[in-house]
Amino acid sequence: SYGDSCQNEAGKVVDMRPLNRICAFNAETGVMEAEAGVLLPDIIAHAAPYGFFPAVVPGTQFVTLGGAIANDVHGKNHHRRGTFGCHVESFTLLRSDGRTYYCSATDNARLFAATIGGMGLTGLILSASIRLMRVPSLDIVETATPFRDLGEFFELAQAADQANEYVVAWIDQLAGGHGRGRGLLFTGNHAEHGSHVALRASGNLSVPFQPPFNVLNRPFLTAFNAAYRWKKGRSTAPRRVGYQGFFFPLDGVGNWNRLYGPNGLFQHQSVVPEDVARRAVPALLAAAKRARQGSFLTVLKRFGSIRSPALLSFPRPGFT
Repeated sequence: SYGDSCQNEAGKVVDMRPLNRICAFNAETGVMEAEAGVLLPDIIAHAAPYGFFPAVVPGTQFVTLGGAIANDVHGKNHHRRGTFGCHVESFTLLRSDGRTYYCSATDNARLFAATIGGMGLTGLILSASIRLMRVPSLDIVETATPFRDLGEFFELAQAADQANEYVVAWIDQLAGGHGRGRGLLFTGNHAEHGSHVALRASGNLSVPFQPPFNVLNRPFLTAFNAAYRWKKGRSTAPRRVGYQGFFFPLDGVGNWNRLYGPNGLFQHQSVVPEDVARRAVPALLAAAKRARQGSFLTVLKRFGSIRSPALLSFPRPGFT
C-alpha cells in the first residue's frame, strides 16, 4: 500500500460497500448520482450501454465512489482529464456532529475542496454526483513503443500526450548496463467501433495462499521483466485490447499481493517538476537499485496542468 496515505492507525474504518445503489443516471449528459459504496465496475456496467465511461479511472477497478473522491485518484489521462475530483458535481457529507452537508463548488465550497483528496478527514461521504465522459466504445486501441533509455522516453512523451487519450510508460527497473532506463511507452484511445458491454473480472487466476517468503525476488523479477518487454514490445502496430486488461491489469489475478509474502509490499510514488525530471527520475531509479529493491510494475507518466478542485490533491505538472 502507499505508505503515507494511512491517517487512521488503530482507528475505526466504516465499510461503505453496503450502500451501493445507483440512484439516478442522465443518459444525455452522463451525470450519475450514486451512493458512496458503489464500486467502479458497477458504474461502468451501468453507463457503458449508453456510451459513457468514467473520465478518470485508477489502476484497479475495486474502489468505491467515495474512496475515489477521498483519494482524488488519477489515471493514465491526467494530461487531458485531470483527477477524479475534476468530475465531481456534488456530494452529501456526514460530519462528526451528526449533521449532513450538501457540498459542491458553490454550496459549502470549502468543505467540497477539503473533502476531495481529504482521505476521509472531513467526514463520511454518503452519496455523490459525478460527470462521466462519452466514449465510442469500451475497447481500447493500444500501441506499445519501445524506448532504449529515459532520454528517449522524455523525447516521446510530449508528442504522445498530445495525440492520445491515455499514455503511460513501463520501466524495466532492474535492467543494468546499456539497458538501464529502457521500457515501453503505451498509448491508448477508445476504439471507434467496439463493445458497450462491461465484463466482470474473470478471477480465473488467483493466489490461494500466502507463501512464507517473497516469491517476487530479484532473480524472478529480472526474468519476468525481460519476458514482459519482449512480449509487449515485439510489435509496434496498434492492437485492440479489452478495457480491463488496459486499465486494470492486476485485477485479473486475485490476491496477487500474497506473492510478496508475510512482509507485504511498500508502494512509493513521487511527482517531480518537468524541468528537473531528466535528473530526478534516474536518481530515483538509482536509489532503488542501491537499496536492492525491485519491481515488476514501475511506471512513469506525465501529469498535465489541469488543476483539481481539491486542497490536498497529489498530482501537479511534471512526471510521476
